[in-house]
Amino acid sequence: MTSISIDRYYAITRWATWHLSYARVFRWIAALWVIAFTLIIPPLFGWSRYVIEGIQTSCSFDWLTQEPVEKAYVLYLTVLGFFLPLIVIFVCYVRIIRYVVRHRQVMNTAGFSLEQRQVIQDNDVKAATTCAIIVVLFVLAWGPYTVVALIGIWGDQSLVTPYSNALPVLFCKTSAVYNPVVYALMNERLLQKRVSFTVPLVAIPESPHSGYADVMRERSPPPVEDEDGDVHFPLLH
Repeated sequence: MTSISIDRYYAITRWATWHLSYARVFRWIAALWVIAFTLIIPPLFGWSRYVIEGIQTSCSFDWLTQEPVEKAYVLYLTVLGFFLPLIVIFVCYVRIIRYVVRHRQVMNTAGFSLEQRQVIQDNDVKAATTCAIIVVLFVLAWGPYTVVALIGIWGDQSLVTPYSNALPVLFCKTSAVYNPVVYALMNERLLQKRVSFTVPLVAIPESPHSGYADVMRERSPPPVEDEDGDVHFPLLH
């Protein structure tokens, strides 16, 4: 989710030069795997350990042992695995909204039609809604589990029972399933292709202005590179 947030930020704020190529996707996936390994490998080399948790149906890191080394690993995992991604997601979407709002003046200076203005306004609302949903989903998926782990390692362990732990575990481990579904349902183009594929006789015409970046790209002149190599967008100045 964090990498998608970063991609959306650059796709909207650097719409004239940002292209999600296969090579870039491959590098991002490789980087995500490297980061994931740095988070999960330490217990295999003696820093904390993996144990059966909750209702004995899954394994996780040991967040009940009151040893300093265990507490240090839980802190390491919660900061890099939850709080840092949450901050990145939040910052990316806040900056997306600020960018869109700041460049509303483009609609007046570039001669946008009433229909095009309405499209951009609708996409502003969709962008804000998407931001809120993504942040809420991330917090709902990993927030309860993080709270339980922090209580187990630093709080009152009597509050943590196998059954009270079962629901947070379910939330975080099913996020890999429902997050892609949410993204698909909120992506107009993907839905159009899905409907066309599922019902061949029904074709939904795709709007030529299906996104804020698309409208900007169509209506704007190409970027200009100055002598210092900096890229400027004439329409946005």
